[in-house]
Amino acid sequence: MNELLMDTDWARQVAGQIGGGCWEMAQALRLLFNTCAANSEHWHSPAAREFLGELDRTLRQLNRCAEQGMDLSTQLRREVVAWEQTAHVFDPSGFPKNRYGTFF
Repeated sequence: MNELLMDTDWARQVAGQIGGGCWEMAQALRLLFNTCAANSEHWHSPAAREFLGELDRTLRQLNRCAEQGMDLSTQLRREVVAWEQTAHVFDPSGFPKNRYGTFF
């Protein structure tokens, strides 16, 4: 029989690190975009427009990556909750219990 195992404390911590890191990434991307947009008057040329267009596309892609990371963090948090709910249904002996704590 296959063994299923999840250290829910560890998984919750990892989910928090992923979510926190992605949130910080999204904040840094917004700051970078705002800084570049606010200072665009310092460089006027076709190359500047090309650069800012490429920067905008890159920042949008990176922002989508940050959003995907936050979604993964949420998915892992939900999985932790599901594991913990399942653990409360089963006795350590492996026999399922009903909601009253007695065996079926």
